[in-house]
Amino acid sequence: VRKIWREVKKQEAKDGPKKFLLEGLPLGLPALIRAQRMTERAARVGFDWPRLEGVWAKVREEIRELKHAEIKGRLRGREEELGDVLFSFVNLARHYGLSAEEALRKANRRFAKRFREIETEFRRRGLSWEETSLKEMDRIWNWAKEKKVGEENPG
Repeated sequence: VRKIWREVKKQEAKDGPKKFLLEGLPLGLPALIRAQRMTERAARVGFDWPRLEGVWAKVREEIRELKHAEIKGRLRGREEELGDVLFSFVNLARHYGLSAEEALRKANRRFAKRFREIETEFRRRGLSWEETSLKEMDRIWNWAKEKKVGEENPG
């Protein structure tokens, strides 16, 4: 493996320096990690907001654009704008010093644990999904959330 790695590095050196700042980021990275690395590289050359308010303004702008695409009924526009919203939240994570990937991984884990708690409560009460209103499901969800189900450090 080391021999192959040295050969790859030797070839990269022969090819010369990268022509563009975002070159070299592996396409196979999870999208959130890749996006965060892109924002890190852009920030290194000053393409960044100096204060958090600017990042939040961009998040709000992208959400407005997504809502506008929704109103216009443009499916492709919605996908593009949703991507921009996600990208702006990744940038916000970077400004907070957080990993967007890890934050989402933990949110997934909390959701799964809370959902499991809801299913357990349904079974305990003899409820079925088909016969339970969304309002009641939401009430049970909030109950599970208040119990701090799925949180790593409740309290």
